[in-house]
Formats: sequence, C-alpha cells, structure tokens
Amino acid sequence: MSAVVSSAEVCRRTGATYRQLDYWMSHGIIPGPPGPGSGYRRTIPADLVEPIRAAVAVQNAVTKRGRGATGLHSSILAEIIRNPDGGRIELGDGVAITWTVDQRSAQAVA
Repeated sequence: MSAVVSSAEVCRRTGATYRQLDYWMSHGIIPGPPGPGSGYRRTIPADLVEPIRAAVAVQNAVTKRGRGATGLHSSILAEIIRNPDGGRIELGDGVAITWTVDQRSAQAVA
C-alpha cells in the first residue's frame, strides 16, 4: 500500500482549502476514489502532494493576475496535477497558460 496523508495535512503543505480538496476529489480532478466526503476522513496519496501544491499555486497566480476568473477549469487543474513540473495549455485566440514549478514556488503566465 502506498503512503497516504490526511486532507488536513495536504491543506497544510499545499495551501489548498479543505473545500478545494473536497471538490477536486469528488469531481475526479485528484485521482483516486472520491470517498463519501463530508463527515468522513479523506486520505490522499502522498505522491500527489506536490502536484496539488503546483495546481494551487498556479490557480492562485492566475486569480491574482485579475483575469476575471475565480478559478481554473477542472480540466486545466487536472492537467497541472498530471504534469506538476511544468507545461503549457493553449486556450485559443493566442492565450495560453504556462507553468513551471521548482522546490520553492510555482508561477503562472496567462
């Protein structure tokens, strides 16, 4: 069995809110069984902590840049979690999201 961490620990390590994690798990953005949700302890594979941190950082950076969105579409978040070290998603009309992640930070350019 692979190592798991509690949702509270994931929130502490990544800056995600519990509501974010709950939504991402129940909608399949974070891989794995979604679990029943409210009132039950959720655990998340430990190897997803850094990809989740990257997704949170990119979402926060995009939101902070004032793009008029309160968050990223779930398919974009899922792509970031699948490719936490960096990548680029073309959104069309010359707009793209590019992210790079190192040990200390995540940055988004939109």
